[in-house]
Amino acid sequence: MDGIQPTNFANFQKLATGQYSLEVKSRDKEFNIDPTPASITFRVLPIWWKSTPFLLLASLAIAIISFLQFRVLTHIKSLKNLNLKLEGKSEQLEEKNEKIEHQRDQLRKKVAQIEKLSQSRLRFFTNITHEFRTPISLILAPLEFLKSKSSLQDAENRRKYYDIIQRNANRLLLLINQILEIYKVEENTMAFSPAPGELSAHVRQIVDLFEGLAQQQHVALIFESGNEALWAEYDQDKIEKILFNLLSNAFKNVPSFGEIKVKLKTSDRQPVDGSKTAEPTIVFSVTDNGRGIPQEYISKVFDRFFHYENDGNVRIHKGTGIGLSYIKDLCKTHHGAISVESDPGVATTFTLYIPYIAVEQLQIKNPENPPGFIALSPTIHSAVADLSQSLIQDVIEEEQSTTTAQKDEKPKLLVVDDDSDMRTVLRMSFEHNYQIFEAKDGLEALNLARKENPELIISDIMMAAMDGIELCKKLKNDFNTSHIPIILLSAKTRAENKINGYESGADGYVEKPFNVKLLKSRVHTLIRNRNTLIKRFLTDINLKPEEMAIASVDEIFIQHAVKCVERHMDDESLDADSMAKEIGVSRIQLYRKIKSISGQTVNEFIKSIRLKHAARLLMQKQLTISQIAYSTGFSAPNHFATYFKKHFGTTPTAYVQQNLKKDSAPNN
Repeated sequence: MDGIQPTNFANFQKLATGQYSLEVKSRDKEFNIDPTPASITFRVLPIWWKSTPFLLLASLAIAIISFLQFRVLTHIKSLKNLNLKLEGKSEQLEEKNEKIEHQRDQLRKKVAQIEKLSQSRLRFFTNITHEFRTPISLILAPLEFLKSKSSLQDAENRRKYYDIIQRNANRLLLLINQILEIYKVEENTMAFSPAPGELSAHVRQIVDLFEGLAQQQHVALIFESGNEALWAEYDQDKIEKILFNLLSNAFKNVPSFGEIKVKLKTSDRQPVDGSKTAEPTIVFSVTDNGRGIPQEYISKVFDRFFHYENDGNVRIHKGTGIGLSYIKDLCKTHHGAISVESDPGVATTFTLYIPYIAVEQLQIKNPENPPGFIALSPTIHSAVADLSQSLIQDVIEEEQSTTTAQKDEKPKLLVVDDDSDMRTVLRMSFEHNYQIFEAKDGLEALNLARKENPELIISDIMMAAMDGIELCKKLKNDFNTSHIPIILLSAKTRAENKINGYESGADGYVEKPFNVKLLKSRVHTLIRNRNTLIKRFLTDINLKPEEMAIASVDEIFIQHAVKCVERHMDDESLDADSMAKEIGVSRIQLYRKIKSISGQTVNEFIKSIRLKHAARLLMQKQLTISQIAYSTGFSAPNHFATYFKKHFGTTPTAYVQQNLKKDSAPNN
């Protein structure tokens, strides 16, 4: 502010911060101005937030905040980097965990594979052991006969035994060779020896070997080739073994007057199982109209020792138990494949595919006499001969069994086994003392048992149509056959197999290979014990039906029969007709059942029960002999005395005296 102001008051506002000097001059009324001004110095202080301390503090605060923010940002960045590192490590850990889990899964799979392989090998060797037992039995049993002096007198029987021994020795040799070749396949050491040859003629030669067997079995054997001459490179040994196994399998399953067809052709299509067989392809097929294979088992038929149940255990390849698996191994060795199609009861076709290498590629200069065209091996000749002898033996034994059955009155023994040699050995072992009937499987045996009512049955377990376990169950649950003792023969030796056999109702379980004398003893003992039990039941006045060691069906029947007689004890008119009507069976069923259990006719059985009751009354000494005779259904006392003596071997009076002496005798 400068100049003269008309007031003696000054107000300074909005002065900037700083140092100020205020000079004031006075003037009088005459306008005279004092030359010496009055002055004052003052300072305008800044606003607090503009003050230096504040600014310093603010700067310090800003610096601190900036530092802290920097530290925070640095820490956040560090945390982010650490988090990224952790995420990276986490991913690495997850990858490692995944790898560990994958390795663990792989380890589990390998352990499972090892266990499966171990179980498979265990089953393989267990089943191989079972397969060995039957041919070994069929070697040991004939040798046992040949060692005895009596068997040497019959030259015809000696020849039969020698034939059986030879066939089963060959069977063992074939099985051993197959096992060795399976081992070679697993170790990838099986030799593959292809050579040029005329395949069509070779296959025809193999088929022709079976022609005699086809005629014996009344089977139409047909061979069809799409090529008059098919020159190719192939392994002769492998093809012979494959076709032999397929044809023998077909003959074992085809019925009489059935058909087996073998086809050979070339094709450009791939095999149905998707394997990478080279094109073009040679296609073999073997078709039979036997019982067939259910669709649910088609994928498993090439597994070793696979069998499926069809009213019992039916082994797909009856013979070695590894036939179809062995064929598959041979096909793989030949860089081929095999498949099967089946319509049960209509037809089953096995189809083999192998690579076709044409004659031009072989550069055969002389097609009239090409290399590789050789005769069939001696092994296949021997194998077909043994197969033919084994199968034709079924027909011969059937005829012999029928002829013997018509003439022989000896006790009946039913032998059940799908191996004709085993039936022959068993027949020749027992034919001197028993009338022998034979059956190839459980179904045939069931019908034969119902028809012939044998004294005892000896049955194998593993058979077609119906196995021994199922046969045993059906026989023991059938009113007409429940009384027949059954001995099971089996190559299965484990405890659970024996338990299964006994639980099915078997009276005995004999392992293969078996001792013939021991088996004979078991058969004779079972029949003797049964006869002893019957005799005791008829003479022991205190023995009740439920105390007899017989099948539950028989026990119930005997209880009904005894109670029926007891209800009509004083009725002398009780006979077979009235008894059958009251029990609820036919007269024939009543007769057969009473005869099979007690060895008596119905009337004899009724008299036996009456006499047992009479014996009990005699011991009570409350009635006279005449009263007892009339109360037990006898028309006269003298008739009663006659029957009583015949039954107990003594008179009624002597019977009482003898038993009183026994009761009064001091115990030692």
